[in-house]
Amino acid sequence: LSSFALPPAHSSPHSSASPLAPAMAASGSFDTLLNFTVPLDVQLLDSCVNTVYSGDPATMAGAQRVLSELQERIAGEDAAGALNWFRVDMILETAATSSTTKFYGLQILENAIKFRWKTIPAPQQAGIKGVIVN
Repeated sequence: LSSFALPPAHSSPHSSASPLAPAMAASGSFDTLLNFTVPLDVQLLDSCVNTVYSGDPATMAGAQRVLSELQERIAGEDAAGALNWFRVDMILETAATSSTTKFYGLQILENAIKFRWKTIPAPQQAGIKGVIVN
């Protein structure tokens, strides 16, 4: 269902411990993006997206995992009830966000509309329409 094309990771989960150390550290900080009980850190998301495209192979895999999981959770089965699409609103409206990160946000929104529109309550649909129009 994902239309966000991420480059393949070049590291193996069976690599030696030293190359994975930076990936685990970066992945750990990027995991904060998956905590929906706190406001989205758009700057951290931007860093995660940029790492997928320009990071070293060890950190790319962790960043790619977080972005894929984030996209699934925002546009997933429970998206309508959790108002997770509001995170996309934050991504699109933050001026300092890179165009690549905004594209990532738009793809999440597209998937929510394509696959979950009928399950999203009318007031939230109106909010999504407002984000798109603005």
